[in-house]
Amino acid sequence: MSDKRAAKDEAMRKKGLQRLEKRFQSGKLTKANVNNHGYNKYLKMDGDVSVSIDMDKFNADAAWDGIKGYVTNTKVRPV
Repeated sequence: MSDKRAAKDEAMRKKGLQRLEKRFQSGKLTKANVNNHGYNKYLKMDGDVSVSIDMDKFNADAAWDGIKGYVTNTKVRPV
């Protein structure tokens, strides 16, 4: 856990949200944008064609600010 990393993570998440909001307001967000890449993970579809920003998911990510981890395919067995 690092306070410096937490501040950076928060700033980057907010910057990503601003970009999403700008694309949302311009009408450039489509169903094709809903995936888990980058900050698009905060998008959700309402009904068949309506795309919106999932603020609950955005706020939940704040719990991970300042934590750096790695995802591997290693299977660790308990001893």
